Amino acid sequence: MKTAGNSKQPAPKTRSASATKGTERHVAGRIGKILLTLFLLVVITGSIVVGSLSVYILVFVKPENIDLTNAQLKFTSMVYANDSSGNPQVVSQINGGENRIWVSIDQVPDNLKNAFISTEDQRFYEHEGVDWKRTAGALANFFLHFYSTDQGGSTITQQLIKNINGDTYNRRPGVKIAEIVTALDLEKKFSKDQILESYLNTIPLGGSSYGVQAAANSYFGKDVKQLDLAQCAVLAGLTQAPNSYNPLKHPDKAKIRQKYVLKNMLSQKMITQAQYDQAVAEPLTYVGQQPAIRGWFVDQVIEDVIDDLVAQKGYLRSRAQSLVLNGGLKIYSTLNPTVQSAMDNVYQTNAGNSDIWLAGKSGTYQSAMVVMDYSGAVLGVEGGRGAKTANLGFNRANDMLRSPGSSIKPIGVYGPAIEQGLITWSSTFQDAPITVGGSLWPHNDDKWTYQNMTVAEALAQSKNTIAVRIEQLVKPANTVNFLTNKLGITTLVKTPDKKGNSDVGLAVGIGSLTKGVSVEAMAAAYQPFGDGGLYNKPYTYSKVLDSNGNVLLENKASNTRAFSQETSTIVNRLLQNNVINGTGAKAQLSSTTVGGKTGTTDNGWDRWFVGITPDYVGAVWSGYDNNKEMYTTNNPSVYAWHAVMQKIQANIAFKTFPVWGDVTQGTDGGWYKAGTTASQ
Repeated sequence: MKTAGNSKQPAPKTRSASATKGTERHVAGRIGKILLTLFLLVVITGSIVVGSLSVYILVFVKPENIDLTNAQLKFTSMVYANDSSGNPQVVSQINGGENRIWVSIDQVPDNLKNAFISTEDQRFYEHEGVDWKRTAGALANFFLHFYSTDQGGSTITQQLIKNINGDTYNRRPGVKIAEIVTALDLEKKFSKDQILESYLNTIPLGGSSYGVQAAANSYFGKDVKQLDLAQCAVLAGLTQAPNSYNPLKHPDKAKIRQKYVLKNMLSQKMITQAQYDQAVAEPLTYVGQQPAIRGWFVDQVIEDVIDDLVAQKGYLRSRAQSLVLNGGLKIYSTLNPTVQSAMDNVYQTNAGNSDIWLAGKSGTYQSAMVVMDYSGAVLGVEGGRGAKTANLGFNRANDMLRSPGSSIKPIGVYGPAIEQGLITWSSTFQDAPITVGGSLWPHNDDKWTYQNMTVAEALAQSKNTIAVRIEQLVKPANTVNFLTNKLGITTLVKTPDKKGNSDVGLAVGIGSLTKGVSVEAMAAAYQPFGDGGLYNKPYTYSKVLDSNGNVLLENKASNTRAFSQETSTIVNRLLQNNVINGTGAKAQLSSTTVGGKTGTTDNGWDRWFVGITPDYVGAVWSGYDNNKEMYTTNNPSVYAWHAVMQKIQANIAFKTFPVWGDVTQGTDGGWYKAGTTASQ
C-alpha cells in the first residue's frame, strides 16, 4: 500500500532560454505592429487633415487685398508755415490720439532695423512671409500648452497685417490661417524694404506713439535718423508690451528689454561686443513730450479745413474731422510766425500787463484779435487773453458773434453813402436825436450838442445821431445787403426771427445787431479801405495735400470790388483822420500810417477797434464772456491793437497809403471825388 509520504511528485517543466526569447520577440513584434499602425494612422490622419486644410485654404481662404501704398491708417497731419525766407516749416503736428509720422526706410538707421529684426523676426530676409518653424511651435503650444505663456509665431510681415487691420491680439486659428495666406500674398507683391518700412511706421510703441519716428520724437526728442544704438534697442524692446515697457513710466523695465534686444543683436553678429558694452553702459535720458497745446491759429486752420471738406467735398462732418486729425494731411497755412509771435507776446506773455490792458469795471475781461494782409490771408489769431489751456476750445476770434458798435459805421453807413453820392467829406448834419416810438434816440457817448457837424467830424467823434441820419438816406435794407453781398458778413438777420428781431432797421447803422459779427469778419470787411476798394474772402491755408501728395483743397486770392477806388481813398482818409483827431488816437504808430475806427455797444458790453496800415488790417474785440458791463474811459481794444502792431511794424519801412482813383484834396483838407466840391 502506497502512502502519501512515499509517493513521488513529477518534476515541474522548465522553459528553455530559446523559448523565452521567442516569446519576447513575439510581444515586441506585436507592440511594433501596434506602434507602426498608430504611426501610420497619425500620418494618414495628418495627411488627410493637412490635405483638407490645404484644400480649404486654396478654395475658401482668400488673401486680404492690402495695398501698402495706400493703407488706411491713422497718421499725424502737419501744419506748415513759411519762414522768413519763404520756405515751409512744420509749425504743428495734429493727431487724434494716435501720433504717426511716416519716415522712409532710407531715413531709418541700420541699427534700428537690425534691432527689430533680431528680436521680432530673425529670418525676415529668408522666409517668404511666414516662418514655418515658429508657426508650428506656436500652433502646437496653442493646443498642447508647452509654455506657460503664448509664444507668438508671427513674422514682421504678419505683424504688419495686424497693425493695418487693428487686430493685434487675435490668435484664433481661423484668423491665423487668413493672416498666413495674406502674408504669403503680400510678400509676392511688395519688397522686403517696403514691408519693413510699413511695419516700422505702424508698430505701436507706447502711449500715442505709433511708428519709430513718433516714438523717437516722444521719448528722445529726436528725429529717428539721429538715434544711436542704445536708443534703437529701447524702441525695439517695446513691441512685446508697449505700455508695460514705456520708458517714461517704467524705465527699469525698458532697460531690461533694451539689454535683451542688444543680446539678440550680439548673438546674431549684428553688433560687436564693444558696441554691446558701450550701449548697455550708456545713460538713457528721456524727454517725455506731453501733448502739445496748439496755438489759436492752428485751431482755426483745423476748423477751416474741416468746414471746407464738408462744403466743397460733401464729406460728412465726422469724416472730415477724422481726415484732418488722422489722415496724414499736409496743410500749408498762411500763418506768419512774426505776426503771431507779436500777438502771443501781448495776449499771453503780457496778458496781465496794466500798461497794455486797461482795468475792466468787472475784473479781468477777455479779448480776441485777427491780423490779415490785403490778399485775405490770415496771418495771426488770438482767441483769448491769457495762456491757452486746451485744443479746439472756444475761439473768440471766430466762434463768437458780438455787436460791433460804431466800428460798423465806415463799412455799413459812411462807405455806402459816399459810394452812392449821398454825402461828401464836408456834408453837414445836426447832432440831434430822432423820435422813435415816442422816445428820443439814439444816444451818444456824450450829450447831444444839437450843432451841425461835418461827416469827418461826426465819424471822428463817433456821433450815433449823425450815423443814424445818414443811415436814413442809405436805407437799412441796402446796408444789410451791402454788408452781406460785398463784404462777406453772413450773420445779419434779414427777416424777423421768432422774437421779431432783425437787422433791417436803423440800429444796424450804429452796430446794434441781432446776432453780431465775428472778429475775423470785421477785419476782412475793412480790407477795401486799405487796398483801393477790393475785398478778399479771409482764408487760413493756401492748399491741403492728402497723404499721397494729391491736392485736396486749395485757396487762391480772388478779389471782388466792394467800393470804387474813389470811395476807398475818401474813407481811408476819414479813418486816418479818426486816428489823428478822434477816438482812435491811441492807435497812432511812429513806424507807419494808421487808419481805424473804434466801436462801443450801448450797454457797454463790447469794445472794438479795427485798424489798417499799408501792410496789414487788424481787428480787436474786448469784453466779458457773460456780457457784463466793462466800461472804461479809454478803449482797451485800441491799446491792445497798438501794442501788437507796434511790434509787427517795427522792422518794416515807413509807408503811406496811395491815392486810388480820381480824387482831389480840397482846401478844407477833405477828400472829394472828381466833380464834387466842399460845398456839395
